[in-house]
Amino acid sequence: MPAARVQHVVAAVVCAALFAATLGSPVAGPEPIRCAPCSPERLSQCPAVAPGCAEALREPGCGCCLACALKAGELCGIYTAPCGSGLRCAPRPDDPRPLHALTRGHAVCTESPAAP
Repeated sequence: MPAARVQHVVAAVVCAALFAATLGSPVAGPEPIRCAPCSPERLSQCPAVAPGCAEALREPGCGCCLACALKAGELCGIYTAPCGSGLRCAPRPDDPRPLHALTRGHAVCTESPAAP
Protein backbone atom coordinates (compact mmCIF):
# COMPACT_ATOMS: atom_id res chain seq x y z
CA MET A 1 0.00 0.00 0.00
CA PRO A 2 1.49 3.39 -0.94
CA ALA A 3 2.40 5.82 1.88
CA ALA A 4 -0.13 8.42 0.70
CA ARG A 5 -2.92 5.82 0.85
CA VAL A 6 -1.90 4.82 4.41
CA GLN A 7 -1.98 8.45 5.51
CA HIS A 8 -5.52 8.86 4.11
CA VAL A 9 -6.71 5.71 5.90
CA VAL A 10 -5.15 6.84 9.20
CA ALA A 11 -6.72 10.29 8.83
CA ALA A 12 -10.13 8.73 8.15
CA VAL A 13 -9.86 6.47 11.22
CA VAL A 14 -8.84 9.40 13.44
CA CYS A 15 -11.72 11.54 12.13
CA ALA A 16 -14.20 8.71 12.72
CA ALA A 17 -12.95 8.21 16.28
CA LEU A 18 -13.21 11.94 17.04
CA PHE A 19 -16.70 12.07 15.56
CA ALA A 20 -17.83 9.09 17.68
CA ALA A 21 -16.31 10.60 20.82
CA THR A 22 -18.06 13.92 20.19
CA LEU A 23 -21.46 12.25 19.85
CA GLY A 24 -21.04 10.66 23.29
CA SER A 25 -19.94 13.92 24.91
CA PRO A 26 -22.44 15.61 27.26
CA VAL A 27 -21.19 19.00 26.07
CA ALA A 28 -21.51 18.51 22.33
CA GLY A 29 -24.30 15.91 22.34
CA PRO A 30 -27.93 16.67 21.59
CA GLU A 31 -29.15 15.94 25.13
CA PRO A 32 -28.35 18.07 28.21
CA ILE A 33 -27.20 16.51 31.45
CA ARG A 34 -30.28 15.48 33.39
CA CYS A 35 -30.43 15.25 37.16
CA ALA A 36 -32.07 12.32 38.93
CA PRO A 37 -35.50 13.20 40.32
CA CYS A 38 -35.78 14.31 43.94
CA SER A 39 -37.62 11.32 45.34
CA PRO A 40 -39.33 11.42 48.75
CA GLU A 41 -36.57 9.09 50.02
CA ARG A 42 -33.82 11.51 48.94
CA LEU A 43 -35.72 14.49 50.37
CA SER A 44 -36.14 12.71 53.72
CA GLN A 45 -32.35 12.56 54.07
CA CYS A 46 -31.92 16.34 53.75
CA PRO A 47 -30.76 18.25 56.84
CA ALA A 48 -33.09 20.91 58.21
CA VAL A 49 -32.45 24.52 57.20
CA ALA A 50 -31.48 26.79 60.11
CA PRO A 51 -34.51 28.55 61.63
CA GLY A 52 -33.09 32.07 61.14
CA CYS A 53 -32.32 31.54 57.46
CA ALA A 54 -33.41 34.55 55.39
CA GLU A 55 -33.38 32.71 52.03
CA ALA A 56 -33.32 28.97 51.37
CA LEU A 57 -32.19 27.79 47.93
CA ARG A 58 -31.59 24.39 46.38
CA GLU A 59 -28.07 23.07 46.67
CA PRO A 60 -25.89 23.61 43.58
CA GLY A 61 -25.82 21.08 40.76
CA CYS A 62 -28.23 18.18 41.08
CA GLY A 63 -28.83 18.62 44.79
CA CYS A 64 -32.33 18.12 46.15
CA CYS A 65 -31.88 19.65 49.58
CA LEU A 66 -32.39 23.25 50.55
CA ALA A 67 -29.48 25.24 51.96
CA CYS A 68 -29.37 28.66 53.57
CA ALA A 69 -28.20 31.11 50.90
CA LEU A 70 -24.94 32.94 51.50
CA LYS A 71 -24.92 36.73 51.86
CA ALA A 72 -22.75 39.30 50.07
CA GLY A 73 -19.12 39.08 51.17
CA GLU A 74 -19.36 35.50 52.47
CA LEU A 75 -16.92 32.88 51.22
CA CYS A 76 -18.31 30.53 48.59
CA GLY A 77 -17.29 27.92 46.04
CA ILE A 78 -18.60 25.12 43.89
CA TYR A 79 -19.08 22.85 46.92
CA THR A 80 -20.67 25.41 49.26
CA ALA A 81 -24.19 26.65 49.74
CA PRO A 82 -25.37 28.92 46.92
CA CYS A 83 -25.10 32.70 47.03
CA GLY A 84 -28.37 34.54 47.63
CA SER A 85 -30.58 36.17 45.01
CA GLY A 86 -28.80 38.82 42.98
CA LEU A 87 -25.39 37.46 43.98
CA ARG A 88 -22.89 35.21 42.29
CA CYS A 89 -19.87 33.34 43.53
CA ALA A 90 -16.73 34.85 42.00
CA PRO A 91 -13.02 34.79 42.76
CA ARG A 92 -11.51 38.07 43.94
CA PRO A 93 -10.26 40.14 40.95
CA ASP A 94 -6.66 40.00 42.18
CA ASP A 95 -6.71 36.26 42.92
CA PRO A 96 -3.78 34.59 41.07
CA ARG A 97 -5.54 31.19 41.09
CA PRO A 98 -9.28 31.80 40.48
CA LEU A 99 -10.16 28.16 39.79
CA HIS A 100 -8.42 27.10 43.00
CA ALA A 101 -10.45 29.71 44.91
CA LEU A 102 -13.71 28.34 43.49
CA THR A 103 -12.87 24.71 44.20
CA ARG A 104 -11.64 25.42 47.73
CA GLY A 105 -14.47 27.74 48.82
CA HIS A 106 -12.26 30.85 48.88
CA ALA A 107 -14.30 32.89 46.37
CA VAL A 108 -16.75 35.58 47.53
CA CYS A 109 -20.47 36.17 46.99
CA THR A 110 -20.63 39.42 45.02
CA GLU A 111 -23.39 41.39 43.36
CA SER A 112 -24.20 40.16 39.87
CA PRO A 113 -23.68 42.72 37.15
CA ALA A 114 -26.92 43.97 35.60
CA ALA A 115 -28.00 41.96 32.59
CA PRO A 116 -27.83 43.90 29.30
